[in-house]
Amino acid sequence: MANEHAGHRSRLRRQFLKNGIDSLYPHQILELLLFYAIPQKDTNGLSHALINRFGSLSGVLDASFEELMTVNGVGESTAILIKAASEVYPEYGVGEKRRICLSNRFIADAYYGNIFRPSDGEQLAVTLVDDGLAVILTKKFGYKNPVLQCDAAVRNILAAISENYGCRCIIAHYRPSGLSLTSAELEAAEKIINSVRAVHAVVEEYFIMSENEITTLKMYR
Repeated sequence: MANEHAGHRSRLRRQFLKNGIDSLYPHQILELLLFYAIPQKDTNGLSHALINRFGSLSGVLDASFEELMTVNGVGESTAILIKAASEVYPEYGVGEKRRICLSNRFIADAYYGNIFRPSDGEQLAVTLVDDGLAVILTKKFGYKNPVLQCDAAVRNILAAISENYGCRCIIAHYRPSGLSLTSAELEAAEKIINSVRAVHAVVEEYFIMSENEITTLKMYR
């Protein structure tokens, strides 16, 4: 069994290194992390148990140390590693020479999770990025009705792009009600994207988020 586990760990590590974090399912991302807290045992079952207990990968990372310790198979070292992982990333962008790079949904989820406040309801953010998708700046707007306020959202986004000489951006839409867009909301999102393109700016990604989920507009196309 030890060799079987070792082979699985090696394959998962190679997959991560070759194809990046977006090639992994949420339980595999958590499993990869758990390798370094539990060096000998199979961590697949525990990663599933944690996600089942807390609802999502984000839910696991957001759980308190005490909550993590209630899960069978989670010891002190495992709980500390999970909490460290959830708190280290926001610190990465603090240094002057360090820039947060929104290169995949996992990083975007962590980044916008620190920007959007669920208590503020529906929200929209535009992030200007460089050619490597590193964050230059982010502006957030209230977005109570994505259909009726579409024109206002377009004006705010275009103003942010113009004021900061941006040519590449990422748009993130926070929806307290979940990820599913109505046809009218989808049309509003497409109008925003087309308006940005009309001023010769590039929309690199359009993320749609709820409290514990994130996807891209590509899912609806």
